[in-house]
Amino acid sequence: MKQLDAGVTDIYIAADLGFDLERLNEVIDREKVQLRVFPNLAQSLYAEQDGLLKFFIRPEDIDFYSDYVDVVEFYEVDDKLDIYYKIYAKDKKWFGDLAEIIIDLTGDKLDNKYMIDGFAETRVRCEQRCIKGGKCRKCYRIRDLANTLEKADLILKVQKEENEGEKNNG
Repeated sequence: MKQLDAGVTDIYIAADLGFDLERLNEVIDREKVQLRVFPNLAQSLYAEQDGLLKFFIRPEDIDFYSDYVDVVEFYEVDDKLDIYYKIYAKDKKWFGDLAEIIIDLTGDKLDNKYMIDGFAETRVRCEQRCIKGGKCRKCYRIRDLANTLEKADLILKVQKEENEGEKNNG
């Protein structure tokens, strides 16, 4: 990356970079550069792209991204900074349409209450193959499942084993 040769100290994760963070982190770790992100801004190189395929971070996924990102900032929210802090840093959840808290998240309604766990894990290494000629449709399937769950008024929660040691020992 030519920018790194010029002495860049911080890189904002935007658009396509958000979908290739594992590979980007290998370079960044070597170069000692900080990665910064606006989680509340849906970003894409393509103006008419479905919001679901833009890079953004749900409040539930903010901890997952801490392995990749050094600094989290909120985009254009001076008058709402307390609200965003509560949603992303304290509660780490949002029950409602993600477009209400994520700027430029266009397209079909995406009620976060019905989204399944694993959304971030799917996107962090996908390289946006869906729009680069690949056949990946995971984001669409996750949204379709969320819409189906919303119609049935069902919320799926992943249950963790209460005592992993007991399970493994007996």
